[in-house]
Amino acid sequence: MTSPSVFVCLATYEPSEALLDRQLASLSAQTYTAWTGVVVDDASSAYAQAALKARVAREPRLRVVLGDRRLGFYRNFERALQLVPDDARYVALCDQDDHWWPEKLEREIDALRRSGSSLVYSDLRIVERDGTVRSETYWSGRPHDQSLRGLVYNNVATGATILFRRELLQIALPFPADSRRAFHDHWLALCAAADAGLEYLDEPLVDYTQHDQNVIGASGLRDVGPLAELRLAARSLREIAIQPFAFVDRLDEIAGFTEETCERLEAWAATLAARVDSLPPELAEALRPFRAASRTRRFLDLLGPTTLSARWAGEQTNLDPLKLCVGLVWGRLRRS
Repeated sequence: MTSPSVFVCLATYEPSEALLDRQLASLSAQTYTAWTGVVVDDASSAYAQAALKARVAREPRLRVVLGDRRLGFYRNFERALQLVPDDARYVALCDQDDHWWPEKLEREIDALRRSGSSLVYSDLRIVERDGTVRSETYWSGRPHDQSLRGLVYNNVATGATILFRRELLQIALPFPADSRRAFHDHWLALCAAADAGLEYLDEPLVDYTQHDQNVIGASGLRDVGPLAELRLAARSLREIAIQPFAFVDRLDEIAGFTEETCERLEAWAATLAARVDSLPPELAEALRPFRAASRTRRFLDLLGPTTLSARWAGEQTNLDPLKLCVGLVWGRLRRS
C-alpha cells in the first residue's frame, strides 16, 4: 500500500540564514519521508532570495516560489496553500525559524489516523536562538481552552505544529478578508472546528525559536482567573488616578481593536456559514455575536452568562469578550 503523502508549506520573509538552515535540516531529518513541499517567499530582498534558492536546492523535495510583491504572512500562507497538489493527503505548515523534531510528521499522521479529526496540532518547546531551552512546554502557566467557543476567542493551534487533511482546503480557500490581526493558523483551526474537529498532541514536536524578529513570540499572554482579574482591576485604577488622559487614549485603542476584530470575525463567521452546510452547535453559538444585525445585539451576546463564567474561570487569554464590550461602548460614545 502506498504511503500517504504530506505537502509542506514553508513561508519565508527575509529569513535568517542560520535559522533557515536549521529548519531545513530538521525537515530533511524527518522519520516520515514521503513528503514534498514548497517554500513561498514574500518578496524578500534580492540577496535574501538568492540565498534562499541556494539553500533550498540542497533538499530536492522542496521547490521555491518567489513572490513579486509583499503580501504579509496571512496571505503568503494562503499563496502557499493554493499550491498544494491534488494528490497530497496531508498538509503541514512550516515557519522559517523553528525546528521540527524528527518524529513530528510521523506522530501527527498517526494522530489524525486514530482520531479521524481534520487537523492535529502539538505542544512546542520554547528555545532561544542558540538552542537554549527556555521552557519544555508552550502551555505551562497559560490556559489551553480546547472548546469550540474558546477557539473563537483564542487560537490554540500554533501554525508551526499544524498538520491537516487536504480536504480542509475546500473550506479554507480562498482566505476571507484579512486585517492586521488575521492569522492563518487561527482561520485553519476554525475551519477544522467546523468540519471534523481538532486533535491535540500533548507533547512538544517543534522547537519554537525566540528572537528579536519574531512576528509573534511566546511572551505577552496575561494571567487569568479571579485573583488575576482583581490585580488587573487594581492596576487599572492606579493608572487612571495617575494619568487620566492616558487612560482615555487606552480606551481609544481598545475601540479600534474592537472594530478591527469584529470585522475579522464577521468575515470568518459569514465565510464558514456559506461553506459549511451545518456548523456544530457550540461553534455556531460562539460565532453568533459576530453575525448579529446590530451592535446592541452583539453587545448582549458578548455579555452573556456563558462568556462571563468562562472568563472568570480563566478559560480565555488573548481575545477577551469583555474587552470587546468595552470597545463597543466607548466607540459608540466617541461617535455620539
